[in-house]
Amino acid sequence: MPRAAPPRYLIGGFGSALWPRYHEYVPKRSMISHGAELIRHVIPQVIRPIRSLWHEVIGFLFLSLAFLGGLSGFRAARNFDGSPEHLFRLILTGFFVLVMAGYGISSFLRARRISRS
Repeated sequence: MPRAAPPRYLIGGFGSALWPRYHEYVPKRSMISHGAELIRHVIPQVIRPIRSLWHEVIGFLFLSLAFLGGLSGFRAARNFDGSPEHLFRLILTGFFVLVMAGYGISSFLRARRISRS
């Protein structure tokens, strides 16, 4: 009965039974897997400043609206004559300024928190 040829890693040298050739058993990584790893490492580092800039721009927009509402509220307070219509307009303008300023400040704080992480 003829004997089968021994596996290649048993023939001797560096690829002997004590030292099987590692590269024969592990598949090579493809360029796609290298690209995917690059994207996993690079994209978060690129998105973080973009998100921070977005929150700063939105914060500026809200604070600008609050400033414009504050000017309107100042004019409404200067022309206040005690009528309920002017009082309602003054209260509504003050509420608008508070909400817009709150959103603007919170957006700047969120941008700061993103840039520090």
